[in-house]
Amino acid sequence: MMLIINAIICSLIVLRLALFVRTGRHRLFISICAYLITVAAGAEVILTLYGVTSTPSYAEVFLKAILCIAIFQARGNVASLLKLAPKPEKRERRQTLKLQ
Repeated sequence: MMLIINAIICSLIVLRLALFVRTGRHRLFISICAYLITVAAGAEVILTLYGVTSTPSYAEVFLKAILCIAIFQARGNVASLLKLAPKPEKRERRQTLKLQ
């Protein structure tokens, strides 16, 4: 049962990342990260279909489910998943520039 749930979660990750349409500028590092996540999740599905993998633990399935939820929340945008919060002084400066 856990094997099937794991395969479904991984296939959802692959589909969401594969169907993402980029609208902003191209960043090589983000593209490589998205590609590696897609390939790793896709390999997990293929290995499950061929019966090569062993049953995953509950923790592994939980972590993949959290990753899947995060990817869907970001609408497939890996850049927003890896984005760090801006520094407070930059945020304040931006707000003061908008007010003027």
